Amino acid sequence: ANITGAAASTYPVTNLASSSRYRVVVTSGACSADTSNIVTATVSPSAVGGTIMGDDTVCANNNSTVLTLNGSVGTIAKWQSSLTSNFASAADVDGSAGLTSYTASNLTTTTYYRAVITSGVCTAYSSIAKVTVDSVSIGGTVAGSKSVCTGGNTSTLSLSGYRGTIQWQSSVDNVQFYDIYGATSTTTSANNLTLTTYFKAVVTNGVCAASESNVGIISVDPTSIGGKITGSTTVCSGNNTTTLTLSGYRGTIS
Repeated sequence: ANITGAAASTYPVTNLASSSRYRVVVTSGACSADTSNIVTATVSPSAVGGTIMGDDTVCANNNSTVLTLNGSVGTIAKWQSSLTSNFASAADVDGSAGLTSYTASNLTTTTYYRAVITSGVCTAYSSIAKVTVDSVSIGGTVAGSKSVCTGGNTSTLSLSGYRGTIQWQSSVDNVQFYDIYGATSTTTSANNLTLTTYFKAVVTNGVCAASESNVGIISVDPTSIGGKITGSTTVCSGNNTTTLTLSGYRGTIS
């Protein structure tokens, strides 16, 4: 079909929806017309990036997350990863061409993923998937162990060098520990103890397994008892010997 108004040596081809072929008919004066060679403007169908499913939160190092691409149109050219959501420094994932799913494993830091879809000369990107990586929990170190006298006593234990959310626990046998209600800060108080008590912090960071601190000990000593001395006697001045005996006491005699 003739193109109306197309009588120049150039012709802009725009907004094609399908592939088209073109030629030029040239006439010189009274001479018969001649035609040029035929060229084809090939239109590639649009690429559709699709959606990646499988966003996850994992603990650092030993982890595995399956990401699945749905709804893409075109060829899956590759998957890409990045440490930033804008993919300013995107890295191609080796061997990922054609994969509708990809397993991200053993990550140590939060990582973003996308798929690159091509259709002829067209390119599209999938949605971005995020695998959030939580650092490993660290139990930390408890300080503040000491000895107190039974009854009216006050002690403060403190936790340092930890990573995660704190839950203090206590035990009277150093075997069976129980949570201390509301004890979730870096310090915990132990007041009016009557038995030696053991304390530790259980620390959990994100989805990572909990880690325990060392055990702090508040040793409770029983109240001192002076006891009773027996052996009172009357002796003659000078050369005499008497033995006094203490019984019913508790503590160290000094």
